[in-house]
Amino acid sequence: CRAIEAYSKEVIHRRFAGEIANGRIEWRLVNVQLPENRHFIRDYQLFTKSLVLVLMKDGRQQEYKVLNDTWQLVGNKAAMQQYVEREVRAFLRKL
Repeated sequence: CRAIEAYSKEVIHRRFAGEIANGRIEWRLVNVQLPENRHFIRDYQLFTKSLVLVLMKDGRQQEYKVLNDTWQLVGNKAAMQQYVEREVRAFLRKL
């Protein structure tokens, strides 16, 4: 799971630096083992540590997508990063 975190963070910060700077994207790590964050397991129907894209509008969650394929692609950094980038771009089109 550390590789998923590292690869995802790298691609998001490299490919979406402008969107991070202007607030369109926020990178956030959430420890779901903490009592105050356990609701995310239920909210996003997580079965393991996951990368979740959440679309927020006016401070409210509109939709989300769990990127489950990251676990299948983690052995191939380039493929995993392409997958994450493609999914983030698709979410950005919804804004």
